[in-house]
Amino acid sequence: MPLILGASGYLGSGKSLATYGIIKDDYQEGYVIYTNRDLKILPNKRINWNKLLTHALLGTDFPDPKIVWDFDEIEYYLDARASMDLTHLIYSYFLYQIRKRKHRLRYTSTSPYLADLRMRNETEITIKCSKWHEGKNGLMCTDPECRSFRHYFEYKVINNIEERETNVFEVHDPDATQLLNEYDSYEILSPATLLPRESLISIMEKLHISPEDIQKALERYDKEYDSL
Repeated sequence: MPLILGASGYLGSGKSLATYGIIKDDYQEGYVIYTNRDLKILPNKRINWNKLLTHALLGTDFPDPKIVWDFDEIEYYLDARASMDLTHLIYSYFLYQIRKRKHRLRYTSTSPYLADLRMRNETEITIKCSKWHEGKNGLMCTDPECRSFRHYFEYKVINNIEERETNVFEVHDPDATQLLNEYDSYEILSPATLLPRESLISIMEKLHISPEDIQKALERYDKEYDSL
């Protein structure tokens, strides 16, 4: 299995499904899953960006020796750090440490070019994702809400080291539906994990969010992202 693998494609093309299938295999090999999405079946831990970067900066060990990092829609996290040069530098440390720590990284992005340049250069395998109408003359479907046809997903596997396409495979029903039901594909990813707790409070106060709603947000922050 590659250490770093990314899946790219338009909205509804099945990229999250592709990486989910991969991390299922990682889990069977004894890897602990750290993720930023809601997995319903597989045991997992929620990623806390700030704690992750602290470990990367100090070079300290993570609680689990065998980790697979699962980042869905990673470009949104990296865009949020575009002007934070120091954080980008620490993030580079994390990428380089993945190999030395023998961790694995799986991520999705709408386009491979939206992912951080350092990550693209380190990515061994890219999966290009697309959705198609079932049938002999089925066409590619780019409508994430299409209900007029049955669909299947097509995946082209690119070996970035050898710069060639190595495989093409498809996922049809009932397998596709079963996998989609094992995670929340409609979850809205929150940028709260990118912020220190104090910064989150400051932003909410500047937005004049009520004390009650601030308290609810902090309870979620403390509960969901107190990992690593």
